[in-house]
Amino acid sequence: SSYGTPEEYCFSIDAYQMTKVKLDPKEHTDFMWIEIPQAMKLLKFQSNQEGLRRLTLKQWPVKENE
Repeated sequence: SSYGTPEEYCFSIDAYQMTKVKLDPKEHTDFMWIEIPQAMKLLKFQSNQEGLRRLTLKQWPVKENE
């Protein structure tokens, strides 16, 4: 691609109790609280799975070209 490699970001939050979630309807239509193994199965792209894996292992920040 002539646009180069896209940057991807992963975000996390430590939620120890149920938290009220407010979604921007322009960006999201639904959410769910699930365990990490189930989340891994739902993620479509390998790069998203890798991001979640690194978040769970707290391997951040990610170095470029890793």
